[in-house]
Amino acid sequence: MQEFLEKNWTPGLSDEETVRLTVKALLEVVDSGSKNMEVAVLKFGLPVKMLPEDELQNIISDIERELDEAKKGTQEITPMES
Repeated sequence: MQEFLEKNWTPGLSDEETVRLTVKALLEVVDSGSKNMEVAVLKFGLPVKMLPEDELQNIISDIERELDEAKKGTQEITPMES
């Protein structure tokens, strides 16, 4: 997971982008779905905020849809027969 984060993290990520990157990293190592993970957001000087399950599920669904679209885009196109 650390290697994934080192490869995909960039300076200046927004809070939303940081949470998405964290969820992507977690999906690399846990079974898919929000039932298998919890995400807490820590910010200096603020109380810990647990990400609601429905919000987490929306992020996971969006990430999985992006991955499916990327797989479809990389599938080899077969030439049409004459």
